[in-house]
Amino acid sequence: MKTFYKGLRCPNCASEKFVLTTDDVFQCEACEKKFDIDLDGLEIDYTDKAAMDELKSAFHGQIMDLERKKAENKKFLQEYSVKETQRKLECTAFIVLLFSICLFFGVFGAPWYIFLLMLGLSAGGIGFFVWAKKYRKKMYEQYHPLVVYYAHTIAQCDEQILKYTRLLSKLTP
Repeated sequence: MKTFYKGLRCPNCASEKFVLTTDDVFQCEACEKKFDIDLDGLEIDYTDKAAMDELKSAFHGQIMDLERKKAENKKFLQEYSVKETQRKLECTAFIVLLFSICLFFGVFGAPWYIFLLMLGLSAGGIGFFVWAKKYRKKMYEQYHPLVVYYAHTIAQCDEQILKYTRLLSKLTP
């Protein structure tokens, strides 16, 4: 991606050919020094039509690549967000616990073996609920860093897409 700017030169070697790196910094093709450029204060030389078309094509390609990367990261973000907050298991355990407690209190006056069965069911419901809470915490600890990573990557893609879109708008006289 060569960019040609009227009167703009590398501060190190005075070359006029640059590459825009992914971290929104330009890199000189001659000396490979990286530096920032104020995009709002630039005057672009529109006379080299081939160079402008090449640059527009390169920026469009970058935008398309970033859009694909963003879509892929959104897919992973959705997948890991669901795994991070698995509430279905916890809700099921809570319902089993409530049901078993209701049954337990409903069997007063029943034979002793029914009473013991309901007591065991209530204890099992409590154990299942505690296990579900621990399992959910484990899933959160496992998948939360991935969720944060993918959300951060999507935000970076959005920033870069905005940067390339701004550059494309500057290339139109």
